[in-house]
Amino acid sequence: MELHSNVTAMAQQQPYNPWALPDSFTIYNFAPEEIRSFLHPHWHNQKAPHPMMYYFFGIIYLVIGVYQIESASQKSLNIRHISLFN
Repeated sequence: MELHSNVTAMAQQQPYNPWALPDSFTIYNFAPEEIRSFLHPHWHNQKAPHPMMYYFFGIIYLVIGVYQIESASQKSLNIRHISLFN
């Protein structure tokens, strides 16, 4: 338990730098205190995903969503255009 509190204290004392995570930052450390007793021991050693990954996937989903909306609107315009002149 001492190791977990040291990692938290170390993270709180340093300025926020999303590119510099300690190697000991695991999913177990990332989980809220009230659910840690329910976690399987496998997750005690599993490294947590980098916090910047959430922003990366958000941008990817945004680009895919805009592309889907644009392509759907172009298809609907093409269908109306064809049906008007037939």
